[in-house]
Amino acid sequence: MADDESKDETRSLAEAVASEDARATVMSVPPRPTDITWRGKNWACNCAVESATGEYLLFIDADVRLAEDAIARALAEAETHNSGLLSCAPAIVCGCFSEWIVQPIMANLIAIGFDFQGVNDMDKPDIALAAGPFMLFNREAYDKIGGHAAVATNPVEDLALAALIKQGGLSLRYVLGLKASTVRMYRSFGDLWEGWTKNYHLGSGRNIALTLVSALAVWLIFVMPWLGLAVSIFATFAKAVTGNLAVALLVISAVAVSLQIALRQTSARVIGLPVRYLWLGWLGGGIVSAIAITSIIKIETGWGWTWRGRSLAD
Repeated sequence: MADDESKDETRSLAEAVASEDARATVMSVPPRPTDITWRGKNWACNCAVESATGEYLLFIDADVRLAEDAIARALAEAETHNSGLLSCAPAIVCGCFSEWIVQPIMANLIAIGFDFQGVNDMDKPDIALAAGPFMLFNREAYDKIGGHAAVATNPVEDLALAALIKQGGLSLRYVLGLKASTVRMYRSFGDLWEGWTKNYHLGSGRNIALTLVSALAVWLIFVMPWLGLAVSIFATFAKAVTGNLAVALLVISAVAVSLQIALRQTSARVIGLPVRYLWLGWLGGGIVSAIAITSIIKIETGWGWTWRGRSLAD
């Protein structure tokens, strides 16, 4: 475990594990160099690699929980497909209200926005995706692409490393590992807001138009149906519009809300995230749209662009 000046209980918990298992080692990451910029966890990962000797390198976040046979299964999958990088998307765990209303929508956006078959197709080098919480590299492939040093300035290192693997003619493998690993990404609204505003716009390749379109799409899909339903019900009872028009608005809005609920239920079965707070889809959609717009501002200006309190604009 590489401790990059963590201010929570991560180090003490890791040391407790290391004291009982000789295979575990806790190292302190030295201060970051000043000659080049290292963003996110790239410096910590780079330092950890210097102490590693194995044929494979597995990078997992401290908040990832693995099934007993997760690593063995991942290694078997990597060897079967001769993967330069095998990335295993963990099941998302939600523990607070803000996670329940935002994380399912984010998972839907990722599922819709990426061609997962294309990710695993070596003939499509421009389509790359990886899940940062669980990345298993063949050491030779990792060294060939330059490792984390090659993406030192990129805080979304998982996407950047996956792209380098594909560009280097190496095999990229992305799989769902819902039964192999779990992760709780954020434990408060503040953490969730900081984390997603850090990554959202970068995930679109800093394409402002694409990020804005995604924000609008989320608004139309998740917010407008509920808003339309509320307005049409109010208009019906208040007789603010003619009867036929009010009924038409009510029916259209009800159908849109039903489709949204069906989408959430279908995606819940795929991503393994139970359906909860369905009636607050409008709130989650509004927050995600705000995250997208805020992410553009933060990343393009550097204002308030932080992770774990550290500025990413430097």
